[in-house]
Amino acid sequence: MQGDKGEKFQVKNFREGQKDEKFRQGKVANAATFEHFREVWKLNDFNRFRVRSIGAEPVITIWINDLKIGTYDTADPGLEDYDASQIQRLVGTEGHISLEVHDNIYNGGWQQWAKGAVCRWKNIRVREILS
Repeated sequence: MQGDKGEKFQVKNFREGQKDEKFRQGKVANAATFEHFREVWKLNDFNRFRVRSIGAEPVITIWINDLKIGTYDTADPGLEDYDASQIQRLVGTEGHISLEVHDNIYNGGWQQWAKGAVCRWKNIRVREILS
């Protein structure tokens, strides 16, 4: 996703970005189109994310504002030379939850964090899914 800089760090002219060939991307099942995503995304406002992660080698499903964005199977991400068991040995099956905000622009630009720019989170809930 890309956009142009508006006043006070607001984004305008929201549009689909170009894929960065330096970034290896695994396969995402049932991926939403950018057009569907754009219909539900609240530009310059809070958006509702739901993330479900199931299993030791998790199958991760993400919804944004009730739109299913896609499902990612970490046991079989479709990446050459990827070894799910090696990843599990390195990171383990328990740990912490983190929230990350970034863009994937290597050459900078206004999208990089600027003095005064902020990201806010609210109403975060975590629930264990018991089988």
